[in-house]
Amino acid sequence: MLKKSESLYIGAASLMIALLTWIVLKAVRTSMIISIGIIATNYISTGLVWLFGLIGITMTGIGLYQLIKGSSQDRLKKSSLAYRSKTSGQEEIRDQLKIIIATRPKLRQEINDCLNQLDSVKSMYDRFNQLIKSNEAEFVSGAIVGLKEIERTVCSNLKWVINSSIAAEEDYSSATDKFYDQSRERIRQVIDANDLIIDKGNEFLLALADNISQMDASSATTLLDSWLEVIREQNEQSTIMGGRKN
Repeated sequence: MLKKSESLYIGAASLMIALLTWIVLKAVRTSMIISIGIIATNYISTGLVWLFGLIGITMTGIGLYQLIKGSSQDRLKKSSLAYRSKTSGQEEIRDQLKIIIATRPKLRQEINDCLNQLDSVKSMYDRFNQLIKSNEAEFVSGAIVGLKEIERTVCSNLKWVINSSIAAEEDYSSATDKFYDQSRERIRQVIDANDLIIDKGNEFLLALADNISQMDASSATTLLDSWLEVIREQNEQSTIMGGRKN
């Protein structure tokens, strides 16, 4: 299949040939009429001009179609990549939530609660690292897996809030109170689910703080394994799927 640039070149060249053919035939028309007659001259002149003209128009049209289609696909790919990159981590999700506040100010309180949950996740990481550093307890560093699972669930649920906001067909500037009430209810469902898993993370940190100074690698493994199981069970219950908790 010809590339869009090749189609455009062929189309432009064919149109140029058609124009040159018309000019040349116009110049030698009298000689051709004398040599082969007026009917044959008309057939040849019209046929050649139409032939190259149609080729030129067709190839130019194909090239332009491919160019427009390619540009649309490129924009779509860039848009998809941009959206994925903007919702991949905590800071990107935070930016998207702030956009919702700016465009849907009536949801400010609920979205601020979502932002506070991101702060809570960050705080858990900070406190965890401080516990390890102050107690020189590198042997419990593997417990960060549990915090990462909490972060993944919280961020996944908040992405659901963002996606629901994007997908909403309502014009938020003129939306009814009923629509906003429904939106608040859906967001509150996410907030409540996230609160449960964040609470488990805080409970884990308190348990770690109570025992870290007396633990060795063996006892740490037992404690961490038991808490990791608790966190994973809560993750399953707190994950929002299709607007409902599993």
